[in-house]
Amino acid sequence: ERECGLLLLVKGIRRGRGSLASAKLTALLFVSCAYGVLQELSTIFFFGYFYGYGDCGRLLQSVPAYRDCARKMTVQEAFLAQAGIRLLASAVAVILIYAVAMAVKNAVAVMAAAALVFAAEYVLDILIPVSGTLNYFKCMNLFFCWDMKNTFGTYCNLNIFGFPVGKGCCAAAAAAV
Repeated sequence: ERECGLLLLVKGIRRGRGSLASAKLTALLFVSCAYGVLQELSTIFFFGYFYGYGDCGRLLQSVPAYRDCARKMTVQEAFLAQAGIRLLASAVAVILIYAVAMAVKNAVAVMAAAALVFAAEYVLDILIPVSGTLNYFKCMNLFFCWDMKNTFGTYCNLNIFGFPVGKGCCAAAAAAV
């Protein structure tokens, strides 16, 4: 706020920095979700127009790439679920970038730190196999959740305290934390 001359704005707000920070985060989440909805709808309509989806009421397992899907769902439900997962992943990414921005005060350092975090996420997504011992980190990775083939086409249970738990539950718990 000091660099951009917004210190008067912070002083003019009754509750100070806390309400301004929450307003900024709310605006970022709203814009991120609005862009995500626009992107998902345009992609679905674009590919539907040019390639077609066939009967969207058929089971997802009837598509060869998703025959290993553990959930019984239709193609239409899979599209909606994947759009919701991508919206949640983008919200988590926005919160992560906002947390880095609040921790680092320099704008260039914020961009560098965010790029470093996303580069590390991408490298971990490539290096960690789904069936490996570090598959917990693979299934909670933003890049893993963004890909529909990984989300619905790959079957994997994670061993948590000796009990098999689905990768979706673990990713949701990690996003909530």
